[in-house]
Amino acid sequence: MENNYIYHIYTERQKNRDFWGLMGFYLGSRRIRREMPYIVDDIGYVWHVFTKQNNILGFVSTHQRKKRGEITSLYVIKNFRRHGIGTLLVEKAVCYLNDTKEIHTTATGKSALIFKNVGFQEIKRTRNYIYLCKKIGEN
Repeated sequence: MENNYIYHIYTERQKNRDFWGLMGFYLGSRRIRREMPYIVDDIGYVWHVFTKQNNILGFVSTHQRKKRGEITSLYVIKNFRRHGIGTLLVEKAVCYLNDTKEIHTTATGKSALIFKNVGFQEIKRTRNYIYLCKKIGEN
């Protein structure tokens, strides 16, 4: 990746004006809501955001409950998909959740491949979703 990409991490986003200045448009966008109707926007979630020249290219959100981590949202702007940004974001999220025993996520379609390439195992599949888990300490 070029060195003019910037990786941000936001905790306590409710109090962070920088977060809302950067992410407000995306969280309110109908297009993104259509692609990601399950996006979680709640207190206690940590957002990892990847930008270039102040434009968001992708983001992932994480949440931790005791020793269980969750990756709740992963999104990469359509024109920047297949450039490794999704993989980088998932790897950063896994590093952030490294003090948990396991990390769970739900994926659809091609995004499941990103998680599998980072070491997640499929635990269940339904018509619309693939449920994955990564045990910490495993590849």
